[in-house]
Amino acid sequence: MPRFILRRTAILLIFTYCGVLATRCTSFGGARETSDYSQLETAGPEVPPPPADFVPIRVVLLNFRNAADVTRFDVIPDGDYSEYIANAPPSETTEDTSQDTSQDTSQETAQETGEAAPEPNSVDTGAVAREITETTLFQSGRFEVVPEFTFRSKMETLRAAGQDETAAVQSAARDLGVQYIVYGSLTDFEIRQQQEYWKLPLWAILLVASFFIQDKDLRNFVWYMMIRVALVAPLNSPVWDYGIQWNDLDLNVDVGMDLRIVDALSGSVVYSNSKSVTRVENVRNLNLMVWSSNRRIKITQSNAGRQIRYVARELVRDLAGYVDAGQLSATESPAPANP
Repeated sequence: MPRFILRRTAILLIFTYCGVLATRCTSFGGARETSDYSQLETAGPEVPPPPADFVPIRVVLLNFRNAADVTRFDVIPDGDYSEYIANAPPSETTEDTSQDTSQDTSQETAQETGEAAPEPNSVDTGAVAREITETTLFQSGRFEVVPEFTFRSKMETLRAAGQDETAAVQSAARDLGVQYIVYGSLTDFEIRQQQEYWKLPLWAILLVASFFIQDKDLRNFVWYMMIRVALVAPLNSPVWDYGIQWNDLDLNVDVGMDLRIVDALSGSVVYSNSKSVTRVENVRNLNLMVWSSNRRIKITQSNAGRQIRYVARELVRDLAGYVDAGQLSATESPAPANP
């Protein structure tokens, strides 16, 4: 067979090979909905605006409990913890592997002097969930939110005057014009490994390198073997996972939350709902840290709040539909007491 026919056939087979590999890579996660490192996703579709003549409902958010079994990581306050982060291999931890060398030097110095990295106090994730939900309720345009510290200060004054807790809540609601009290519970918050993959696959390196092979017989042999692998290797074969350079890690983030609305004066529950959201998130977006002293995974409050915001948006979207249907409305507000 003439050489030009073989050359054209080889080129055609290479294009076919690239098409097969592109399809396989898509099935391995190329089409998954994940946040890009350079541009984060928004927290789901926006809550639609309320009707033009809607009267906002006056609420206060109290007592969001943390019922989630958060045992694999700690939520810590925002801050710069770079000198306390351990630069461990990604197979042992789920931290960002793009730490600079200055962090390594500081860790080695701390270990040589025997100084232990101070442990920051953990943040109450229930309180974080309350703050995120409060912001989301206000941004929906359907609720006028009374600050928690204002309501609690009023309650403490009434309790000091001799009222019990139930009477103090009702009196504080009446004095501040609060119609409903919102309670919640963070029921699930878990981060677990989903998939680890290489940024520069081995098949791509071989394909590019084959064009630089001077020996035609050897080059044709390489192309032949690549075509054979593309046609024979199953989708779950580890051959598609091999590669070089730094590897990346995808994580499943599970967040669940309950929401309950209580009539401030009667004490009866008027609305209750729960939601759970599972997302695939990149480890670099989560900014996970591995603490140098005990190898414990930690995440800052702002990054934890960004994950909780997804489920809060789902809950408020359902609540907005419930309110727009007229099943929960601004009843005649109790007049605030005269100062």
